[in-house]
Amino acid sequence: MKKLIALFMFVALGINAYADKGDVTVGVHLYDNPKVDPNLFGGGVSVLYNFSDHFRGKAIASVISGSDVGCGVDAAVELQWGFNLGERFVLYPAIGGGYLNIDGLSGASFLIGPGCEYYINDNWGIGLDIRGQIMSEGAGLPITLGVTYTF
Repeated sequence: MKKLIALFMFVALGINAYADKGDVTVGVHLYDNPKVDPNLFGGGVSVLYNFSDHFRGKAIASVISGSDVGCGVDAAVELQWGFNLGERFVLYPAIGGGYLNIDGLSGASFLIGPGCEYYINDNWGIGLDIRGQIMSEGAGLPITLGVTYTF
């Protein structure tokens, strides 16, 4: 097991993320959280900053609505560790915190999960994020699918 972990770390540290240090990325996304409400749906915006070639921070806000819980907002900040799995495909585990406020369910949340992005060209990309969302009142599973633009 130690050899497997060492191999993973060696490979992951040797791979550069597609975006460079200092790059800023903005995006729009569709939002779903089927664990909170199967009919929940919404959309939002995000801003991402690359602190280095691997580490980046992301702020994300979504406006959501569902048949069982009404209308609300899901906002979060997270840290991501991005690395390439190909020329234009980036995989990143993420960890962060946020605030979910929907009728009958509100409070701080802890987020953890994977994400991926495919860069169509030097500026445009499409991404998918799936997060486990742990709250004092339950759990969620926010899923976002969006388009990004890197400056």
